[in-house]
Amino acid sequence: MTLSFKSFHPLSGVLPDTFPEFGGDIVFRARAILQSRTDEELFAALEIIDWIIDQSPAQDEVAAELERMAAEENNDSSASGEEPYSDSPIKRDKHSSTYALKALQPKFDISADEKFPNATWGEMFSVLALSLVAQACEDERLVNNKPQSENSERNDWLNEYQAVSRASYWLIEAMDAVATAEGINLFQSEIANEKQKISVRNRFSGQKKHKPTNDALLALRDFYIPEKHKSMRNAAKLFCEAYPEKVAHLTYYNRIRTLSEGLSALLKERRLSLQK
Repeated sequence: MTLSFKSFHPLSGVLPDTFPEFGGDIVFRARAILQSRTDEELFAALEIIDWIIDQSPAQDEVAAELERMAAEENNDSSASGEEPYSDSPIKRDKHSSTYALKALQPKFDISADEKFPNATWGEMFSVLALSLVAQACEDERLVNNKPQSENSERNDWLNEYQAVSRASYWLIEAMDAVATAEGINLFQSEIANEKQKISVRNRFSGQKKHKPTNDALLALRDFYIPEKHKSMRNAAKLFCEAYPEKVAHLTYYNRIRTLSEGLSALLKERRLSLQK
């Protein structure tokens, strides 16, 4: 199947009145994910999706695997004396654009396309959902445009039944696609939030880790008297001798250097703040 937006514009299209209510819900949710994208970008994204699903050699691998699974399922049913289930979800999945895109997703990097820059899989599945809605609109249009038969009342009922049935088939596919898009976005959002939490935890952990040194530097600042001490290093040495408990956490051979350099930075910072 070649995907298109022929019968439904992805951003401004209006659904037929005969569509079930959840059709509008699909459109609203998909457009919410794509709200920052232009018409041109969405049409470009659809071309990418169509190429991935219909033209990639990887599709043959998926189809072959699904055929194998379906054959095994039927063999198991035959061995048990049961009638093979011809409407198996495995067989349906083989013809599902949503399922195919899920299966092929790990094989493709979509982020570098110039016509759809910085693409995400959440956006791709949203575009797919809208294209499946468009397919539902197209099928309904074709059914409703069939020539009228002599029994017009029966024909009207049959046309409406066929239109609703076909639309529902594509809309269920579209619901799967938009739910996948939302799931991907939620997962990525949770990862980003977790990274932020880790960053905050690390920051507070770092502050806690350096608190003894900061306390020692503040005490050294109060201890230091330029007229009394030859240098900051001299002040740091005398401070270590006078208050060993305040510097016990510092490495012995490096504590004087750490304190003298820290004192220099602390005094410089205070001078700059006074100048302001």
